[in-house]
Amino acid sequence: MTGEEEQEELTGEEQQQQQAGGGGGGAAAAAAAAAAAGGGGGGGSTRRYCSAPPGSSSRSCWRCQEALQEQEEQQQQPAFLCGRCGAVQPADQTASHFRTLGCDPSFSLDTQKLQKRYLQLQRSLHPDNFSQSTKEEQEYSEQQSAMLNTAYRTLLKPLSRGLYMLELQGMPIEEGTISAADPALLMELMEVNEAVEEARTVEEAGRIGQDTRVKLAELTAQIDGALRRGAAGRKLRSGRV
Repeated sequence: MTGEEEQEELTGEEQQQQQAGGGGGGAAAAAAAAAAAGGGGGGGSTRRYCSAPPGSSSRSCWRCQEALQEQEEQQQQPAFLCGRCGAVQPADQTASHFRTLGCDPSFSLDTQKLQKRYLQLQRSLHPDNFSQSTKEEQEYSEQQSAMLNTAYRTLLKPLSRGLYMLELQGMPIEEGTISAADPALLMELMEVNEAVEEARTVEEAGRIGQDTRVKLAELTAQIDGALRRGAAGRKLRSGRV
């Protein structure tokens, strides 16, 4: 499946923007993607979203052989494009989804920023932008687009994000295999549903929604803390910290 077929997450407006930018050819797309990726060669400060180390320190550009390690360390992301010649690079399969999208490896990540970053990169790296480029760049842009789609879909929803974080920590759990839920949690969910059904005014429904958002924020913070403590404990036991 090509990156274009997997692009169903984008709105019609975003797709029109992609198509409008596609006629500029590979050079224009390369410049746009370089800006989206943080401008590897720029002299300004680089905003760092992700604390994970580079996935691969030995990668080099397939076209000009420029080493990509310094560029990846500055951006805290895989090199989507070579900072020297602008060529699209093969997808770095060793990079985590968090690092691919340049976000902090946290359960409580900002999904609005995640979506914004995803759309930025997809507009720049979409295969349509490289239809007149070399065969290698067409292939690599499809790889990059598919990798971005997978990363975005995994991190967007709390359940898949949490399961992925457990997988990164060496505890893979397949979605749908958790057979029993906490009875207290189920009871609380039933009470919320009943309260929503019994709400008579917009104000009542708004109060229920606010209470639910507060509880969700508290649960998110608890899950995030548990995942971080678990990761830190495993590092201590393995002697890495």
